[in-house]
Amino acid sequence: MIMLFLAVTVYCQTQNTELKIFKVRHVRAEYLYEIMNSLKSNEGKISVDPNTNSIIVTDYPDNLQNMAIVLDSVDMPPRQVEIKVIVTEASEEFFNSIGINSAEVIIPSGRLRGVMDLFKRGNNTLIRSEMKVVTLSSNPARFQVSTDELFSKTTVIYPEVIVVNSVEKRPVGEFLEVLPIVNSDGTILVTLSPSVSNIRRRGAITERTIFTQVSVNNGDTIVIGGADTSSESTEEGLAVARTGQKRRTVMFLTATVIE
Repeated sequence: MIMLFLAVTVYCQTQNTELKIFKVRHVRAEYLYEIMNSLKSNEGKISVDPNTNSIIVTDYPDNLQNMAIVLDSVDMPPRQVEIKVIVTEASEEFFNSIGINSAEVIIPSGRLRGVMDLFKRGNNTLIRSEMKVVTLSSNPARFQVSTDELFSKTTVIYPEVIVVNSVEKRPVGEFLEVLPIVNSDGTILVTLSPSVSNIRRRGAITERTIFTQVSVNNGDTIVIGGADTSSESTEEGLAVARTGQKRRTVMFLTATVIE
């Protein structure tokens, strides 16, 4: 077995314990503190040195050996994750007909193509865009389908009562921030933060953001409920299967670990 850390051992005179310093290679040592702390004996002591990214442990030899085995399995280089997002638009009736009537749908690996074929053959359905990015586990990725819109901004300064009118440009549309974390068993914990912004009739911009976490198998696709595209109900944004919606935007996100 190839160890991924350096260890220095110093023998202690009391209780037959040893002092060992583990040099962590690929992750931050403080992230592993709870794991090491759960393995120590009642007499064991653990501390973290962030300057050298090391874990300092005093414990019995058998416990230190077990800690070394566990560290060898978790101190691994971060894995790459491919995040692919397909943005679609269709009627509420179409989504219901293919079984997508909530934001809690997970499409198993390999079955997304069949769903996309339904979009290509559907009546008045649209695949608006396809995006793909590769990131490291525990590193965020951001997607957006937006346009730059101009809106006015008014500033009033007292007591002189100076009124300043200015025009700013801001992106308006659908946005998605994704944080994938690859677990030791190969599953992926995906943290999602989708948001949508709209321009109201008087020029004001409304925004809404939701937050969720989903654990999926490698290659699975997460269905993300999108904004209603009808003109009278976009105030809600990111709504999920509400009665009366005519059309809505839905994102399909596929997370795949790159071997």
